[in-house]
Amino acid sequence: MGFSLTEIRELLQLRPSTDRPKARARAQAKIADIEQRIQTLQAMKKVLGTLVNRCDHCGPIGDCPILESLDHEDTH
Repeated sequence: MGFSLTEIRELLQLRPSTDRPKARARAQAKIADIEQRIQTLQAMKKVLGTLVNRCDHCGPIGDCPILESLDHEDTH
């Protein structure tokens, strides 16, 4: 379900108190976290896909859009 061991331990500690609203809130927060990670990964995939498509037969290694992008990130 995507919970870390610490999060699982915290959720299990809720069991004796039967604090369902708190458990539900934590699960909803995890869903939001997962959705954010999915959006981030999809954006990364799109950028990388664009770079790969631009790199098709791009010539000398110095003209590689993937490497140029990495160089650009180092300067920021």
